[in-house]
Amino acid sequence: MTASIHWGVDSAAPVTTKIHVPGRKPVTLFDFVVDKLKRTPDFWGRYVGGRYQMTADEVDYIFTRSKGACRILVVYNGAHDSGSSVRGNFDAGVRDARKAITAASGVGVPPGVMIWGDVEGAWQPSAQWFLGWWDAMFKSSYAGMGGIYCRPNAPQFHKPYFEAMTKSVPQEQLDHLLDPFARKPKDQIVTVVFPDPPCRARLLWGTRPQKGDWSTPSTDAFAFAPSEPPQLPGRVALWQYRIDFLKRSSGDAYGLIDMDLADQRAYDLMWKGKAGGAAVGA
Repeated sequence: MTASIHWGVDSAAPVTTKIHVPGRKPVTLFDFVVDKLKRTPDFWGRYVGGRYQMTADEVDYIFTRSKGACRILVVYNGAHDSGSSVRGNFDAGVRDARKAITAASGVGVPPGVMIWGDVEGAWQPSAQWFLGWWDAMFKSSYAGMGGIYCRPNAPQFHKPYFEAMTKSVPQEQLDHLLDPFARKPKDQIVTVVFPDPPCRARLLWGTRPQKGDWSTPSTDAFAFAPSEPPQLPGRVALWQYRIDFLKRSSGDAYGLIDMDLADQRAYDLMWKGKAGGAAVGA
């Protein structure tokens, strides 16, 4: 793994959840993961808003237990697939973003950290919702215009996302290129959107492809190659490459953690602790 790519995990359960290990005293989920995978994560994704919210005590535990080495990936999971949320209008996007901002502030997330909105793969977000989310995030003290967890190559996601992008950027960020491989005349001219400046960063956390053979992060040779949405190369800065890992038993439907890679852009916008373990900015 190169220095600019960072390995981490995310979980619905708190890192302080007690895991019962046969023949041993119960250990926390954090310690269980470190022991099993022989590596302390560079970051741990946890929720604000919605269900499974992290607490201030959990934040302190992450930073103290890792001596500041593990950052926190802040995820808002209070959105839902309905007309009052991701299928809704501009105001719905603003409401979700404000709820995320309030929840993050309530647990002590400092300014300059990016909040990632959870948009599940089967959901059908609207372009207007994205515009509202971006607007409220940009006006907040948090990083850029917020990030989105998504299935980036699913049409129900990337089509409204791209529509929103083209409506929200200045003309100098747009270009129209000829696609020599287009099968239909109407597809020969392709609109592309150049990356945002850092102050207006909009990043994606993608879930494809899944890499079931990457299971030993202490020794695996990782290559950061997530699927990207068409016409928006380079937007995926986080990659959830393996879901439902570390099941308690073979019959479990869900694993204790998902495993992720982050490029330097995403890592730099996570919540970090001091070397001694205290939260920065909280």
